[in-house]
Amino acid sequence: MRIIIIGSFFIICGCIGLNAQQLRKWTNTEGRSFSGTIVDCDGETAKYKVFGRNKLVEIPLSQLCPADRRIAVIEAYKPKYEAALRHLKSEAAKTSKDVFLNREHIPYLNDIGMYLKEIVKPVAEKFKPEGEFDDADDYWVRVHSGMVYFATTWLEELSNQGEMLKTGEARPPKLKDTLRHIGDFYEFFAETHAGKNYFKGRLGRQFPVKFKPKNYIHDNQPYHYWVYLPQKYDKEPLPLVFFLCGIGEFGTSLDAVLTNDLPKLLETRKDYPFVVISPQDNDRVSRPPYFNEILARLPKDNSTERPISNALSFPAEEREKRESSYLFN
Repeated sequence: MRIIIIGSFFIICGCIGLNAQQLRKWTNTEGRSFSGTIVDCDGETAKYKVFGRNKLVEIPLSQLCPADRRIAVIEAYKPKYEAALRHLKSEAAKTSKDVFLNREHIPYLNDIGMYLKEIVKPVAEKFKPEGEFDDADDYWVRVHSGMVYFATTWLEELSNQGEMLKTGEARPPKLKDTLRHIGDFYEFFAETHAGKNYFKGRLGRQFPVKFKPKNYIHDNQPYHYWVYLPQKYDKEPLPLVFFLCGIGEFGTSLDAVLTNDLPKLLETRKDYPFVVISPQDNDRVSRPPYFNEILARLPKDNSTERPISNALSFPAEEREKRESSYLFN
């Protein structure tokens, strides 16, 4: 069943790609049309071969109607996406050592991000923006909305020249983690497009979730976290572990949280009996009160019991402050 679902998404995405290098009608924002074949696109301007003209015609994407703007990007970037993915996979396979993202990867990441962020737009638009949800929504809807927000933001970074390098942080993301996310997000949007519950079929794994806080805004904070849903998540009440990362995992690349302790363990252990939420922090001064908002995102009837805290790599006094800031308020 899973193969069929993903296959159907490939067909839907591929239908657009099949028309590449074929003559079609293009419409601008004023409703005027022309016939031509798209030759290239750099994300801002599309180049067309128009019948009767010797030179390529350049048209800013902003002048195309939204539907044709999306098709132009998909048609032009599909072969770039496929070539970039092959290149990065080949590079990652050359060594068993960790390869960190560097400036040589930027053009390939940009091509992948430009293509995928357009492909997933119709699915993302089915959810409320910025990880929001209705109070009546169950946790399945809430976690889907949060992962949509994380994935679309991540893809935007991927397509934004150099933003994925996370300059100024302790370490850049690893190439293998980036490739894993690309595959996971493609599957996620494929199955969500088919109306399937992506998480219910993958219990015993960690998933990235992002949200926009309502009561605490801080430019340094990424407002994202890993959530681990046990295999018995929807069958019985389970304890909730709220894992606090240490200073060594501070930053805006959520994968850094997976380098130590419980989140690292959960990458390979599928039978852990607790729900685990592992937010990333990026502020060494303030006590993040937005942790309360993460807990508030759990439905009132959710199958979780009182949180158990786990703080890593903090002095005792600071650890107590951080725990009390969300457990006892």
